[in-house]
Formats: sequence, structure tokens, C-alpha cells
Amino acid sequence: MADKNLTQHCLSDLIQTFPATGRYWIGYSGGIDSHVLLHLINTVKDEIHSGISAVHVDHGISRNSSIWSEHCRQVCNQLGVSFQNIKIDAACPDGESLENWARQQRYTAIANLFDQDDILLMAHNRDDQTETVFLQLLRGAGPRGLASMPVIRRFDKGWLARPLLGYSRQQILDYAESHQLKWIDDETNSDTNYDRNYIRQVVIPVMQRRWPGLSRVISRAARHQSEIIEFLEETAAVDLGNVRRKEINALDMGAMKSFSDTRIKNLITYWLKEQDFPPPGSDHLNHILSDVINSSPDATPCVKWTGTEMRRFKTLLFVQQPLPSHNPAQRFNWAMEKPVELALGTLEAKRQKGRGIAVDTCRDGIVEVRFRRGGERLRPADRKNTHELKKLFQEYGVLPWYRDRIPLLYIRDKLAAVAGLWIDREFYAGVDQESWQIRWTGAGNIFCNGRESF
Repeated sequence: MADKNLTQHCLSDLIQTFPATGRYWIGYSGGIDSHVLLHLINTVKDEIHSGISAVHVDHGISRNSSIWSEHCRQVCNQLGVSFQNIKIDAACPDGESLENWARQQRYTAIANLFDQDDILLMAHNRDDQTETVFLQLLRGAGPRGLASMPVIRRFDKGWLARPLLGYSRQQILDYAESHQLKWIDDETNSDTNYDRNYIRQVVIPVMQRRWPGLSRVISRAARHQSEIIEFLEETAAVDLGNVRRKEINALDMGAMKSFSDTRIKNLITYWLKEQDFPPPGSDHLNHILSDVINSSPDATPCVKWTGTEMRRFKTLLFVQQPLPSHNPAQRFNWAMEKPVELALGTLEAKRQKGRGIAVDTCRDGIVEVRFRRGGERLRPADRKNTHELKKLFQEYGVLPWYRDRIPLLYIRDKLAAVAGLWIDREFYAGVDQESWQIRWTGAGNIFCNGRESF
């Protein structure tokens, strides 16, 4: 394909898509694809008023990585393009895919550079897309996986675009050779121990001999899957509007009774994506249906996967980040003038008048922090009688998995306050009395009924 086509079709039109204020970041490995992309973007730099930067992420995996970084720096200097080199010091955890880990590290590192409306350009091509579809097929992926890489998607505060996705590896090679570009060949690209390389080096050449237009056909199939996903997400958005309890960020399972299992899975997948939770696998979705949604109303089941917990309380379905480990037997003294970080949230107090623990009842400003073990009792300031803490939690709709994590404040071995919820009448400050107002922040929503802590 001629230079003119590459420039006009994959960049000039694309630039008009994005806000003029966004800076363009080019993911630059030094390989042929990203070098061609960098060269192309430099030819249309006059159309970009917000700046161009190349970013190279050095994972330290290859012994040649420092040489590659220096090569990238020199190329950018020659082109007059701003250059950022990021070195990853972490190592891939045992048992995790090196390819997946390195990709996640790259995106995380680049996202840290982003400002509002910035654009990351990646140099994936049509043959990369073909390989991705094969990998997804071998993982048993559904339409979302088979849709593979979109040309444009949201990324952090801005966007990620793949302007070369419609072009073959051969077209990119032709461009590079015609402009006498010099690029790096990563020695790991020939290592067929990596799944993608095996598909690229062994599987696809065999299939292309029988079906020469393989990459074009596979790319078209991926676009068809994208259209299916668009329809599924439009359907899920309507369903979500009908069953979501926005004030508590939960789904009303009672409103989903008429839904098929497939429709529920689609809804849950969309709901999680909307909140940037990692997608559940098919096994997790099946467990959500069988162990959570179809469990008895008085059960409080939980399905967990990476970075996510899905729980049920009565007829409500909740999703959240995993709760940190917690020892309910712990206890410690707290000087209230200084905030204290807990495993879940921050406990803090400020001096004021009224609506808090009366200073007169705690002259030294020190309380003992404990957590619920069972049997605790308290007389809220607005009530005449003493109540079991268990009953108060039930009455106020405190979610069960938070109940033993809420800080309890003791004065002289007596329960004086439940952080953010109640103060015992004996310790409550009158309107004109000096007091400590207790707050427990950062724990998220702990109620099932839209209440706010006080």
C-alpha cells in the first residue's frame, strides 16, 4: 500500500475523531510496527496541536532491553519527537503468563502518564488481530473475546486507538523498507514456546496456504462479533436501568425473575464492565447464577475472582473490591486527636459542640477500639431502651459482611459508640457540650437501603 494511503486513511481521519486538547502517546517498542506508526504520526504532526510523545516500556525481560531503549531514544531524537522511557522493576509472579503480565505492566505504566483526553496509539495490525482471534478461540471465548481488539476504545482518562489494525504485516514491511527505516527484531518473537508465536509461526502459515485471504476474513469475522457485542450491550443497558438500585449500587434480583440465565449473564457482565471490574469467566458466571442468585433469600453467598467479590443480601446483588483480611479479636487504644488507618477505612474524630461523644466522658481523649464478637448492647442517644447491636444492624440494613468490621469504641470497658452510626446515651454530648465527632471513612457503602452514616 502506498505511503499516501497509510498516512491519510489511518491517521488524518482518525485525528479528527479525538478532542483537540489530547496529547498523542505512541507506544514505541522499537519494532517494525511501532516504528512505522511513529514515522507516520510524524508526517501529520502539523495537524496535531497538543503534542506528540513516544513512550517505551522496558520490562527488563531481554538482556538486550537497554540497547532497545537507547535505539528508541535515538530514533525519537532524529525525528524530533519527545521520548519517555519507563523501566519496570517488578518481576512476573510465578504461575502467571509472562505475556499477559508484561502487557498489563505496559498499560498501567502508560496510564500513569495520561492527562484528560490523551490518546494512546498502538501499532497492532491485521495479522495481530488474526492471532488474537485464534488465541481467544482456543480459550473458548464468547463474542466479547472473539471481537478481539477494537480500533478505538476508552483508556484511562482518554482513548486508545489502533490505526494500523486494517493493514497487513506485509503492507507495514513495504512501508518500512520504502522509507529505509531501521527497527529492532525482538529475539523472543521467534520463540514458539509462546502461544502467540506458535500461532504466528506454525499455525497461520499452514492455513494461509489453503486460504490466502485468511487475515482479511478473520478480521471481518471479528467485526461481526463486535456488532453482536454492541447489540448485547444496548440490551444490557436497558435491563440495567430497570433493575439497578443506584443509591446503593446493587441489582434487584426480584426484578430479574423473568430473565433467562443468558440474559442475566449478559446484564452482569455489562454491569461489571461499566464499573471497571475485571470480567468474570464463564465458570464464575455459572457460580453467580447457581450459588448467589438462585440461593435462598436468607443466605449471604460470595463468589470471588481477581479484584472482585459478588455478594447477595436478601434480594439484592452487590459487587465490590475484595475485603481485606480482618481479625475481629483485635483491640487497641486510640488517641482521638489523630486519625488511624484500619484494614478497612480510616477512623477519625474532630472536636465540635454536640452530636458526638461528650468530652466530659472521656477526658484524656483516648478510647479503646474493638470489633464485634457477639452479644454487644447499646442504648442509642435517641432511644430509651438498650438494644442488641445485632438487632440495630438488622434494623438499619447494615450489610452482614461489614458488621464485624465496624469499629466499636469503648470507654471504661463500656460500649460508647459504633463508629459512624450510634453513640450510647450515657456518652452523648448535649447541644452546647464539647464533643468528639467520630467518622469512619473509606469503607464504601455499608447499607442495603440507601442510608448514610452519621
